[in-house]
Amino acid sequence: MVESKYIRYKKHNRDKGSWTCVAHYKLRTTYPTIKKSIAVLLGNWSKPSKLMMESFGIELIEIPFAKMVEALRKHQIDFNWSEQDSETPAMSWSKYQQLTERKKKNIASDCLSEFRAGLENLILAAIRMDPLSPKNVEQIELLIKTTHKEYFVKKFTHVTDATKYLLSLTEDAADLKDKL
Repeated sequence: MVESKYIRYKKHNRDKGSWTCVAHYKLRTTYPTIKKSIAVLLGNWSKPSKLMMESFGIELIEIPFAKMVEALRKHQIDFNWSEQDSETPAMSWSKYQQLTERKKKNIASDCLSEFRAGLENLILAAIRMDPLSPKNVEQIELLIKTTHKEYFVKKFTHVTDATKYLLSLTEDAADLKDKL
């Protein structure tokens, strides 16, 4: 699964990054045959947002905002305006709309040029994964929801540890707070 995400201002990182995490997680848990989760990020992405996405198993290809600015500048389009500027975006959009389809594709190619091989390698690695190769448990993640609507996540690297933990919850207890 490959998704592209563009963000101009870092203030929107948390929203866009969180949405990506939830969407990819839900898709991968619904369709376990999805072999990889890849996001192509263009723009000004913060380190915390990228780390959050990676923690959800999303592999990232990051294209810096400056790369897009440079690609558009070749066509005399200013893309590096301040957030309060309303004139430059309108003029830039007008210039972009006048470009031929070929020139628009050239801009996309310029933005992707030095990142294309990395993206292709990620996709090819997913395609070439041997479905007959052994699959081993890397991590077990248990989500426990209490009657108080609290959520506890427990992570294990060994099946036996997860099993022991689950068995410890089967004992009769009036309150599990000390076990969670």
